[in-house]
Amino acid sequence: KQWYQRRVGVATGRHLTVLPDVAGVTDSIDNRVVTTEAVDLNSCFQIDTTLKAFTRVQALQADISLLNLNNKCALKVGTVQLPEWGAKQIEVTCTRRHIRNPSSVHLTLEHNISPVESENTQFIRPFGFLQKLIEMQVKMLVTNNALLPSEEERSSRPWMWPLDWEGLWFSYSHKHGGVYFLGNPVIFWLNFGMIFVLLAINTSQLYAELRFKDLPYNADVLYSTNWYLFGYLLHYVPFYLMGRILYFHHFYSAFIFNCALTASTAEMLFSRCASPHKTTVLRVTLLSVVVMSFVAFSPLAYGISVEHEKNLHINKTW
Repeated sequence: KQWYQRRVGVATGRHLTVLPDVAGVTDSIDNRVVTTEAVDLNSCFQIDTTLKAFTRVQALQADISLLNLNNKCALKVGTVQLPEWGAKQIEVTCTRRHIRNPSSVHLTLEHNISPVESENTQFIRPFGFLQKLIEMQVKMLVTNNALLPSEEERSSRPWMWPLDWEGLWFSYSHKHGGVYFLGNPVIFWLNFGMIFVLLAINTSQLYAELRFKDLPYNADVLYSTNWYLFGYLLHYVPFYLMGRILYFHHFYSAFIFNCALTASTAEMLFSRCASPHKTTVLRVTLLSVVVMSFVAFSPLAYGISVEHEKNLHINKTW
């Protein structure tokens, strides 16, 4: 099914146009420059779909291609990032290779506001919860994976996050500095250590089961705590598979599970004490450490400048 149109930017009102010049970044003879120029024959596109005639076009499911008639090429979103003058965006070109590989120029139709198209086609969104979840994951793995940092942008790696190795910069500049959010390192280190304590508890529990001995820890509490560990790994491990730019705040969702894991694991350890008085002392001690560390590191946690700020730099990477 095919029809013809000119593509107009809603914000700028300018027409999408293909020039006969070779694209500058990819520097391939098969790629043409895509820009916004005056309306002429280079602004005329043919919308091509793989659907049969009179078939309903479904948003987010139907693939379309924009074919430029005058230059005989198809609009394609590449993988090459433009320099500073292109605001670090991904280069869009018009390629002539679509004849040999049609699927490489397929685009996803997300929304329709054209009254002309609405008369001939019906756009629906039949996605259920599972389909939306799958589509979101695909977007993160494919589209977001191509995001790269700019020259002055500070990024981090996943292994740094549980150790509070580096904080999070906001509006960072080599000339003027920026706002720096670190977080409470005592909480981060405590959470990280408790993961290994929980693994040791699971090993001890499994050993007791295999030996038919009395279980050292409450099985129901341990089962629930292991779900916190699963949630932590589910929100943390996938970042090791991503090639995109990563920031400290990507760890925050996993950090919530880690805090719940720490509290539950600590409670299992405290319950091992025979004396209720000792259990209370341990709980108060842990709570006091958390409160005192929060008070001490709150300037770095919230970007507040104080006189004793330099005394808090116990890690050279901060």
